[in-house]
Order: sequence, then C-alpha cells, then structure tokens
Amino acid sequence: MSTKLKISLLKTLKGHKQSIYSICEDGQQGFFSAGSDGFLVHWKNITSNDGELFAQIGEAVYSIFWDKENEQLIAGTQSGHLYILKKGNAPRRKFAHSKGVFAIKKHGNIFVTGGGDGRLIFWDLKFHIKKEFNVFKKSIRDVAIINSNYYVIGSTGECALIQSGNDINIMKMGENSIFAIQINNGTIITAGREAKIRLHTMDFEILESINAHWYTIHTLAMNLKSELLASAGMDKRIRFWELNSMTPLYSIDPTKDEIAHKSSVNKLIWLNDDTLVSCSDDAQIKCWKVSII
Repeated sequence: MSTKLKISLLKTLKGHKQSIYSICEDGQQGFFSAGSDGFLVHWKNITSNDGELFAQIGEAVYSIFWDKENEQLIAGTQSGHLYILKKGNAPRRKFAHSKGVFAIKKHGNIFVTGGGDGRLIFWDLKFHIKKEFNVFKKSIRDVAIINSNYYVIGSTGECALIQSGNDINIMKMGENSIFAIQINNGTIITAGREAKIRLHTMDFEILESINAHWYTIHTLAMNLKSELLASAGMDKRIRFWELNSMTPLYSIDPTKDEIAHKSSVNKLIWLNDDTLVSCSDDAQIKCWKVSII
C-alpha cells in the first residue's frame, strides 16, 4: 500500500521585503534566510513571529551556508562575493566568482563554492583558495558530495563528477539547465528547467524521467528518515514523492490551496523528520507539518 500524507501549515513567516532565494538549517531546529533584499535573517524556531536580523548586505544573496563548527554564516552574492559573517566579528568579504554564487557546501575542512562563471572553487577553513576548476561554460547551480566525490550540475544540462579532488568526468544529463541534485542509495536525482525529475545510476545512465511539475523545478529536498522527496519550483507547487519508488503522494497546489505560496518556490529544507520549510518570490517563508498516515 502506498504511503499517505497529511500536510498542514504550521506558520507563515514574514519580514523579507523581496524574493527569498535561500534558506539553511542552523543545527538547532532553527534556520537562516536570505534573498534579493540583502537581509540575512535568523529564525531561531518556527513558533516565533519575528526573525533576528543577523546581517545586511548591500546586494542580493543567492546562497547561504551555516558553518556550525565555527558558528559563522557564509553568504554568496549576486556579484560573486563571499561574505563570512560571525557574531561579534567584522564581516569578511572575499571575491570568489565573476558572476553569482549559487552553491556553498562544506566537506571536512574544505568549503566548496560554485558560481555563475562555471567555476568550482575549493577553500580552506581560512578561505584561502586551495584549487579551482573551470567545470562548465555556464553556471554551476548545485553540488552533491558523496565519499569525497563531487557531483556538480548546472546550466549546461550536464553533471560533472570530480573524483579525488582532481579527475573530472562530464556527462550530459538533460537538454536544459539542471538546478538541483540529490543522491539516494546509489541513485542520482536531478531536476531543472525541463520540469522533470530524472533518476540516473552513479555511472550517469538514465533510469527514469518523470513529468513532475508544470514549469522549472528549482529545488529538491530529501528526507531519508521518512523516505520522502519534496520538489518545488516556478509553478508555485510543492510536491511530495515516495523516495525509493518515486510515487507521487501529495501536492500543495496554489490553484486549490489558499495556504500555498503565491509565487515561485525557490528553496526547500527539512528541519527535522516531519517539518519542511519553503521560501518564495512572494517574500514569505512557510513551515509545513508533514505526517505519514
């Protein structure tokens, strides 16, 4: 019997003045948000009505990452700069990419950033460049890291596998831009402009192509404990899938649900096993209770 879900809206959080592009966990059941207004806001929990302004940058922020070990927020901006922000310290700014920074990840003692210039940069903990790769001729949009292997996707419709930090293998994954990647149990899951979710083997062979949304998919969020995958994008919908079978389970649909986002959904994160957080061009953050029934 297929899994059944009950979805309820826990909270709508307001405070940003413009589109919200990115959210990330703070490691303590709260999260950070950032977007085109340049505000970086800390929401300590989903029950409070007001977030705390963590920092303000004079340009749009495309990506954020909370470095829990060092208690600092890393922000990637439209101009290609990285901001390293820590309470009580003066902000540090590093020039990273000649275009926007769309992906920030950490693996061990290495930070990785991917930019609109198609470059992947490896940084040490003090944000000195250790090495860099010209991966694509267009933007890098997301990075997944498995066993020190880096799977990089972007606007060329390709996936680049960087092994042992040096060898690059590039394979075509779709005809158009790919914006999100997840890896589950030996399967690469990608989504992007074609509005499809594609499943591939780790050798890039196509397993399945699913017509998932009406328009571009911006984000995928995987919940291994609940065995759920959530997807969202330009059609304003948030859809839920049984992770291993990719059976569709539920859709938060703006044409039917008043609680849905009113504009493009840009990012999803799971705060815990049954709480999903979404952000949108409608300048709102929504917190969802996801129950298996």
